[in-house]
Amino acid sequence: MSDSPEEYGMADTLNEELARQLRLANDVVSYAIKENIPNVVTFTKETYYPGFDPATLEEKAIFRRKN
Repeated sequence: MSDSPEEYGMADTLNEELARQLRLANDVVSYAIKENIPNVVTFTKETYYPGFDPATLEEKAIFRRKN
């Protein structure tokens, strides 16, 4: 999909990054559901950011439960 104007960036690269971020967000939501975290939306909002490392999910959940 390289038919977008140059000022918007490389379509393939942008699509790959969007897919990566979508997978990260999905990982956070899936983890919250699997661990029966009461408010999945709040947990996701407090946990996810574009550079999030999914390996830290358990650590984030433990910290949140303590507070």
